[in-house]
Amino acid sequence: MTDLKKFSKEWFATGVSKEQRAAIEKASKKITKSYLLKDTDVSLRPSVFTGSADEVQKKLEQGRGLNYLERETINQIGAKNLVSIMDINGDGNISASEVADVSFVDNDDLDDLSLAKLSANDIKQIYENAVAAKGADTGTNGDTTIYRYKDGSTAIIREDKNGKVVYKREDDKTTKTQKHSVTYDMKESTKTEEFENPQTGAKVKIVDKPGKLEDRVYSKTPKSDGTTVFSTETVGKVEESVLDKNGKLINKTLTVKYDSDKKIDDTYQMNIGDCWLLAGVNSLRTTELGRKIIQDSIKHNDDGSVTVTLKGPNKSYTYSAEEIVVNEYDEKFPDKIFAIGDTDMNLIEMAVRDYRKNIQPEDPLDGGTLEESLKILTGKNPSIAVFSFGETAILNKKQKDDGNYALVTFFKYEDYSVGDIMTSHEYSISKVTEDTVYVVNPHDASEQIPYPRDKFMQNCFGLASVDLTKVK
Repeated sequence: MTDLKKFSKEWFATGVSKEQRAAIEKASKKITKSYLLKDTDVSLRPSVFTGSADEVQKKLEQGRGLNYLERETINQIGAKNLVSIMDINGDGNISASEVADVSFVDNDDLDDLSLAKLSANDIKQIYENAVAAKGADTGTNGDTTIYRYKDGSTAIIREDKNGKVVYKREDDKTTKTQKHSVTYDMKESTKTEEFENPQTGAKVKIVDKPGKLEDRVYSKTPKSDGTTVFSTETVGKVEESVLDKNGKLINKTLTVKYDSDKKIDDTYQMNIGDCWLLAGVNSLRTTELGRKIIQDSIKHNDDGSVTVTLKGPNKSYTYSAEEIVVNEYDEKFPDKIFAIGDTDMNLIEMAVRDYRKNIQPEDPLDGGTLEESLKILTGKNPSIAVFSFGETAILNKKQKDDGNYALVTFFKYEDYSVGDIMTSHEYSISKVTEDTVYVVNPHDASEQIPYPRDKFMQNCFGLASVDLTKVK
């Protein structure tokens, strides 16, 4: 078998010698603990990592004496698994010498084993695979190899004439309530996962083709009252139909897996350069008229999709429940993330992104003009004041009729004396008084920054304002 995935159970069962397997198990233990204990002087806190296996597991689960990164790592690995890895001699106790022995690892070992860049989760899985492969029976029939493991699980692998794996099926140990198998068809690029409850006869089948939002999970569940529930589940929604014993539809429901109430809660800008858009939305959410504009722009459809209408360009964009849950900005920028905190804000970001694709195809939300978001969202041309011409009049209108105006602004220079005030960044204005202008940074919309009005006027580079009473 020439194409087995390195460090898989099958690779351990057939592809390495006992000596190499033992070395990898030992290195896996070392690397896992090295990952946990890096930048940590264990000798200063021996009570955290030593004691009986049960005691150490309890301390790790409670996070006692651990810093944030260590707690995150333990959450990844699992306290019980970590204790098993730390107990080198398997006597049920973890000594200080065992901790010290595995708190470092030689770089040459890492290079030899090709483990240097693996995460704690990866190493945990490698360790478990090595242990599970012990004592495995293998049998070959033509181009197919069958693996039978001590825990009752099996694997079937088929290769082509060049030794390349083209099919793999994994069956977990069958219990009274669960049968589980996973089949990989490399030619079709599909993964099929099947669950069955032997007691009730309920079955679930998942067919996954990478990159497809249309993946479905179908299940049929007979009930004791004679009815049968047919369920279709996707990443975005669950549709259930209840049929009586004669096959007549009794009830049908649809449940979406996202939370949209047509209102904007506190959001936090991530790594997309759309402060200009978030500021505009935040300026609307502070007034009743603005909230009405947002509400009217979002429509929930019967099939679980949502349609967003942008007043300015008079364009509508519809997103399936799956697209909403996946919440992807752009496949060209997989690491870029929409603002967190509110699905409706993300829906508006999606719609403006798609509108601007024809204007700015490359990274469509990155950067916008001062007044652009208000124009897109309201359909009105904002009043603009720059270079200290007209700002006072705009602020006075907001002060007098707070609920009638949406305002955004940006600044000449950084001013951390009052809060997170920076340049080349747009802010919304939530309130204006005689002495203070309250601004909101899209980085954290939960916080209003009180900016003394005289200092605000000195630093203000420009203002854009829309009279919401004129928005139809």
